[in-house]
Amino acid sequence: MNSDAVQVMMCMTARIVKEVFTVSLVQAFIKYQTKPGCEDEFIKSLKGVDRSQDNCISWTVTSLENGEFMEMVIYNSIDGIVADQDKGVSWLDTVDHLLMKFPNGSRTDAYSGIIVDEGPKKVTE
Repeated sequence: MNSDAVQVMMCMTARIVKEVFTVSLVQAFIKYQTKPGCEDEFIKSLKGVDRSQDNCISWTVTSLENGEFMEMVIYNSIDGIVADQDKGVSWLDTVDHLLMKFPNGSRTDAYSGIIVDEGPKKVTE
């Protein structure tokens, strides 16, 4: 491979790495399992959360099945998740009696990560 081809490949690689790692949006996925018969009370509490002061830019909650719910929250940065964490745990304490514990003893099954790609209908538009 000649030096021009190597240089082009290096530039392309640098551009791709920059695009992937400069995306600052972070998404959190939080799964809840309600106790039987507690679904409506849980949904009411979830809908009653005041998010006006939160750092999130978007959220949805999806009903899965058998009393399971998945909350998906998008933040501008990981700092937003950290800033909202205490408020989220405080709310979780208020609905503890409605939730089943996961096998590890937690009230939630949660994951988060950097958004590396979005579809044609972007949340940020």
